[in-house]
Order: sequence, then C-alpha cells, then structure tokens
Amino acid sequence: MNNSHKIIVINLENHYGFKTAQAIQQLGYHPFVLNPKNAELWLKENTAQAIILAGGSAENALQPPTETLLLQRHGRQVPIMGIDYGMDWLASHLGGKVEKFVGCDSEYKEREVELNPVLMARLGVIEKHQNVLLGHGDVVSTVPPEFSVMARALADDEIVAMTNGPIWAVK
Repeated sequence: MNNSHKIIVINLENHYGFKTAQAIQQLGYHPFVLNPKNAELWLKENTAQAIILAGGSAENALQPPTETLLLQRHGRQVPIMGIDYGMDWLASHLGGKVEKFVGCDSEYKEREVELNPVLMARLGVIEKHQNVLLGHGDVVSTVPPEFSVMARALADDEIVAMTNGPIWAVK
C-alpha cells in the first residue's frame, strides 16, 4: 500500500464512502475516510492530494465541509471527485442547478448513457453508448460555468458526468 498519498474520502452517507475507499485500496492506496465534520477539521491542518465526496441521495446525506475549505483552499490545486450526491453538491455550490427528477424512484436501474468523445478517449472506451446503474431523484440539470458535460442519460438527457480541470463528478 502507498501510504504517502493523502486521499480523503468524505463519507456523506453510510456505506458510500467506505465502498469508495475499498475500491481505492484495491488500487494500492490508503485513503482516509472521514465524516464531513472531521474532514473539515483535518483540512484546516493538512493538505490533501485528492478529495472524494461520496454519498447517496440528498435526503439522507450529510453536508460536506464548507465550500471555502474545499473549493477555495484546495480548489483547482487538488483533484476533487464528486460521486452521486457529491456531484449534486459540487454542481449546486459552483453555480450549476440541481433539481428533483420527476418520475424517478430511489432504486438504482440500468440505463443507457452517451459518453462525450473526450471521456471516451480518456477511458479508452470504443463504444459511445454504455449501460450504467443510475438512481434516485436528484439530477444536475445545468452544469456550473466552465464545466463540460462528459456523459448524459439517453432516455431523459440527464447529466451523469461533468468536469472542469481537476474537478470531476459522476452519478
């Protein structure tokens, strides 16, 4: 394990942060899993090499550390990844728009998405259309200024991935 990397997983809801950390550990890194309050305290004294906001639905999720600590202190200098509710939080705090998606329940379902050619190249993917699991009723309807849409759900045009430099977010 490579303990020299300070990867912080901010656990916004129950198991999401721990599952994310397990996946990172399988890559050979040792991430810190912290709740939002402890992450805020840790970030005041330390510099992360990467920050991951991992969470489920907004109804159950805890609030991440303050915008100032995450985005102004670390912002463009440190890679930030928002997963699920983490994507919603990043979008809404950086000038995008998040809405309830009418007609969607909280269960995860397989849905077809269309990948942006840039994302396809980065992932080494040949097929433009991919089947992925998507769920719950919160959607990013407008990405923040200067962000690019990297993937959309075909059935309803839901934005499911966005990026701006070192900030990435996926549903």
